[in-house]
Amino acid sequence: MIIYGHNNFSRLTVNPTEIGLFDNSYANITFQLRQRYAHIFWIPIFPLAQIWIVNKGDGKLYECPYEIKQVLNERFGKKGPSVFAFSGLLLVAIIGLFYYISDKVSSYQSQKNYEARIEKEGHDASIGINDLHANEFLIFSSKAKDENYFGSEGTLMKVIDVNGDVVTLGSYTKRATPITSSGDDAKIETVKAEEEGLATTRTSPVISYISSDDVDQKIIKIDVELRFEDTIKVSKSELQKAIALKANDKEFKGVELKDFSANKNFKLEKIKDLKGPILRENTEAAGKSSNYFEITNYGYAANADSIVSQTPAVQWQLSKMHYMGTEETIAVKNTGKGKAILYCSDSKKNVYKFNIDNESYSVNIEREE
Repeated sequence: MIIYGHNNFSRLTVNPTEIGLFDNSYANITFQLRQRYAHIFWIPIFPLAQIWIVNKGDGKLYECPYEIKQVLNERFGKKGPSVFAFSGLLLVAIIGLFYYISDKVSSYQSQKNYEARIEKEGHDASIGINDLHANEFLIFSSKAKDENYFGSEGTLMKVIDVNGDVVTLGSYTKRATPITSSGDDAKIETVKAEEEGLATTRTSPVISYISSDDVDQKIIKIDVELRFEDTIKVSKSELQKAIALKANDKEFKGVELKDFSANKNFKLEKIKDLKGPILRENTEAAGKSSNYFEITNYGYAANADSIVSQTPAVQWQLSKMHYMGTEETIAVKNTGKGKAILYCSDSKKNVYKFNIDNESYSVNIEREE
């Protein structure tokens, strides 16, 4: 419920003697100029009229006689509106100004943090180019040559080989013209078109939202499901030119990867060196309870070798099936809430250590690097 109304406060107090009234009947009274104002929840919003009243000292206010009112107006006049009568509007303005300034400061700080992050990522990527090795992944954003901004989707390529300054990148080849036509003439025409570079279109898997938290598992899923059969060769110096070292650099145009796409410019966004499993709780597990949950692997295939309790009196047990392919699940049983360490290994005998905590409703799983 909105509480609103009007009230008043004193702007000026006048003794009767100040306007020539010396009679004993005026001995215990004063005249006051009162400012009326509208309020909401007792907060003054805007001023109303100013009125002269009589204060007899009994806690009540009385209407001032017309003749005395005339004398008071001639002698003292009306005063301009008091700031207090606008205090509600001023409060709103001050709060609005505070939020405006806070938003500007926050936006400025966010921009500075963004610029610092871009510079650091660019610096790290520049170092990463010099240390590239096979099986790393490069994510490029791209734009048409007549466009001003690079898109939020990323083109994924895999490092196949590094020989000195030359980097061989693998991309997925999608055929635009299937070589399944019947008739010798059709086959010959298709083969000729291939020789002229018309029958195939070089493409690569697209990573939506390059900065998303699940970009690693998206890359691994693509790597498991697709083959990076087609290759292009790029020099490290060209890859260095694909790195933006400053945020919002209008002069940065990216680089052409002519052997891949002649009508686009590319910007190197991320270098990813991915190994081993990526474990997450399967939140859709049907039998989830305080003593049972499931773990899904979104990374490369691995074996869950053992689980070691870190909480006294709490026992942990893995399901009989320890192997976890990509997007495969294993079950974990326990006798209560606590912490444990899960040890996994891959086919190359690399060992991965995961800290597991089921003390809250959701299970927290973190890999130690």
